[in-house]
Amino acid sequence: MIQNGLQCPYHGWTFNGHGACVVRPGVTVAFDNPEQHNSVQAFQVVEQHGLVWVCLSSLPATSSPRLQKWDDDPAFGSFLWKSQVNAELADALENLLDGTHTPFVHSGLVRSQGKAQRFSATVRVSEFCAEAEYLGEGKQNGWVSRLFERERQQSFGRFLPPCTAELEYRSSAGTEFVLNSHFTPAGPSKLNVFSRIYIRRTRVPIWVKRGLLTPFFRRILKQDQNILHSQQQNIAKFGGADFVSWDGDLLRGPIEHWLRTGRFPAVPSETTIHFEL
Repeated sequence: MIQNGLQCPYHGWTFNGHGACVVRPGVTVAFDNPEQHNSVQAFQVVEQHGLVWVCLSSLPATSSPRLQKWDDDPAFGSFLWKSQVNAELADALENLLDGTHTPFVHSGLVRSQGKAQRFSATVRVSEFCAEAEYLGEGKQNGWVSRLFERERQQSFGRFLPPCTAELEYRSSAGTEFVLNSHFTPAGPSKLNVFSRIYIRRTRVPIWVKRGLLTPFFRRILKQDQNILHSQQQNIAKFGGADFVSWDGDLLRGPIEHWLRTGRFPAVPSETTIHFEL
């Protein structure tokens, strides 16, 4: 990217914001009508929180993605990870927001089998967000929570259209940790994942916290990558997905509804479910 345009790193052709090629190095003849020469398709873009968002629709973009502005809060530091998963978008979003797989896929790290906790989850679906709020959970019984968390009072899982899954953990001091993961297509059943982690600032520098957390989160990420890859292999093996949902699939329904229709149900809803997990 250069000032006022995009430049190809191979031959230096430069395109303006409308997709027209305005510079071809080595050709001395000026363009009378640049839009008629070697134009490419242009997309609406917006830069937000260090990421460039692209609107693939030909309709005017009404707004940028509705995200909490953790970047604007000086109480938090952050760092960005990029990874990749083999999954469809709905499956990847659900994986990050689903708590019921954690005693099995992440046993010992997030939750542990045989050490169930009782808590409740309230699901709220509004015009802009599908959210699950967890109460009464306390610290999870895995190593990550025990080593890095204060006593947890609330946690949230959110689907923020079009492609963001958000986790937020709160203690008595307020929000302690936020994970925003944005999923973008990288190929058939393959997604790039851009994850920004926000951590409340303390006397311990953010770079130290990142160094301490990274081995645990890399392990958790690898476990999720493996289980999603296995899921995709089974879907291909048996000729397509044939899922069965249950009460514990808190956000799968709203996710699928939005991906299918481009909106959440017209009537806001709220449901509370009790867990022993």
